[in-house]
Order: sequence, then C-alpha cells, then structure tokens
Amino acid sequence: MACPAPRAVAADVNVLPAAALRDLLLAAGCPATPEEIGLDRAGLRASYAQARQIRSRYTLFDLAAETGVFAQCVENLFTSGGFWSNP
Repeated sequence: MACPAPRAVAADVNVLPAAALRDLLLAAGCPATPEEIGLDRAGLRASYAQARQIRSRYTLFDLAAETGVFAQCVENLFTSGGFWSNP
C-alpha cells in the first residue's frame, strides 16, 4: 500500500485555523489570550516544547521536530506577523 500524498492527508484533517478558534472562544465569552489565563508570552513560547510530551501519540509537533523545523515554526508564531506577535 502506497503512502498517500501529504496534501491528501492534510485535507482529511479537521483543524480550525487559530484565528477561527479564537473567534469562537470570544463569541462564547471565554478567555482567548494567554494573558487572560495568567500566562505571559515567554511562558507560552516555552510551553510549545513541553506540549510535545503531553500526548503519547504522534502529532504534528513530533513531525516538525523530526524534520528539524519545530523551533522555526514556534519562532514564526511569535515574530512580527505571527499569531502570537501582538499581545
């Protein structure tokens, strides 16, 4: 059996974009920023590395780490234009 093309696999994944998830949280009256639950941006950034250890199954975090792009992906979230760039 051949491995499916990455785009075909990705198309089957039900993952909301971060902005859409934030909007749903806000609409429900829930906290939607790290600061609203007592986290600062430095703590949030550090938590990405810890998040890999939470699940015993293989995740996108594992794939990113194994392909050597995990650190850059996290960096992109916090630099100008990234999702977490503005508090």
